[in-house]
Amino acid sequence: LLEAYRPLYERIMGDTLAVLPDTLSLGHPESPLGNFTADALRFRAARELRAHVHAGVIDRGSLGRWFPPGPVTRGQVHELMPYDNTLVVLTLSGAQIGQLARELIAQPAFPMSGLRMSVTADTIGYVLIDRSPLDPERDYLLATSSWLAAGNGPYPALWKPNAIQDTGIPLLDVFMEAFSLFRPEAAQPDQRVSVPAPRSEGTP
Repeated sequence: LLEAYRPLYERIMGDTLAVLPDTLSLGHPESPLGNFTADALRFRAARELRAHVHAGVIDRGSLGRWFPPGPVTRGQVHELMPYDNTLVVLTLSGAQIGQLARELIAQPAFPMSGLRMSVTADTIGYVLIDRSPLDPERDYLLATSSWLAAGNGPYPALWKPNAIQDTGIPLLDVFMEAFSLFRPEAAQPDQRVSVPAPRSEGTP
């Protein structure tokens, strides 16, 4: 019976959602794939809640592959997100976002959206959210994965939010839609992380 449906399955998985002009991969400190996936979470969450969502994060381990230039198929997006995680929105204080920023920079890659920071070695110079200084006393909305919010992964700052809203939308669906609407400029690094250039010898 399953063999009878294999051609249909393969045809669906082979559907092209987007054509990439360049490689879409993860890197440090920011990267095209990291920016693209984190933006997808934040923008979809804002649409579902009909509210401004200040930030979005996901961890490197939740993303199953990178993409070379050329067509992106449904099957490849399944490989990117092979898990049953859903899109959740957390209410976090500015102090929790500050803790999250410190946890982010400890990772080899940290996909994030809505946040900007300067980093020197392992030290954060500043954190901006919505291009404004982070207010430790204010609450912010952050989109992420249900798996990360449930006490898993490298970001303990997400584990005890002031509130949590689970949209019930699979992250796979979020990324499928994001690729179907793909624009090449949406995946470019845009100075979310500022790393000062190393000084040359003799520079004061």
